[in-house]
Amino acid sequence: MKFVRIIDGFDHLWAVKAQGKEADELTVLFRNWTNGEYLIRTVLLNSLMNNLMASKAIKFLEEHQSETPSRFTEEAAWRKENEGWLRWSRQLAVTLIGYMQDNGLKRADLAARLGVSPQYVSKLLSGTENLSFKSVANIEEKLGITCFAMT
Repeated sequence: MKFVRIIDGFDHLWAVKAQGKEADELTVLFRNWTNGEYLIRTVLLNSLMNNLMASKAIKFLEEHQSETPSRFTEEAAWRKENEGWLRWSRQLAVTLIGYMQDNGLKRADLAARLGVSPQYVSKLLSGTENLSFKSVANIEEKLGITCFAMT
C-alpha cells in the first residue's frame, strides 16, 4: 500500500494500491477531526469503474499529491500510544466548540475570554493538546462551564 498525502483543504489522506499500470482499488482514509479516528473506504475500481475512469482517478490523485510524504503510519502509532489523554483532550475540544456555538463566539472571542492567544485556542480545539488539571480548571472557571463530568 502506498500512502499519498493529498492537499485538498480537508484533513483527508488518500492511499492507492497499484498493480501494474492500472490500480485495482482505491482506498480513502477520512480523518474525523472531532475524535481523530480514521474511517477507511475501499473502492474496487475494476468492478465499479471502467479503466478510463480508474485512470482519471489515479491521475487526479497523482496531480494533487503533496510534496511532503505521508506520515500516516507514524501518526497512527503516536495516536495509539497517547489514546488515553487524547480522549480527554478531544472531549475538551468538543465542549469548547459547543460553548462557542451556544454563545456565538469565534476563536478570537474565546481567546479573549480565556486570556490566551487565538493560536492557543486553535491548539485546544484541535483535540491534541496535553493539558494539566490546573489548565482545565482555569478554563472551566473563566468560562463557567464543566469540561468533564465526573461519574
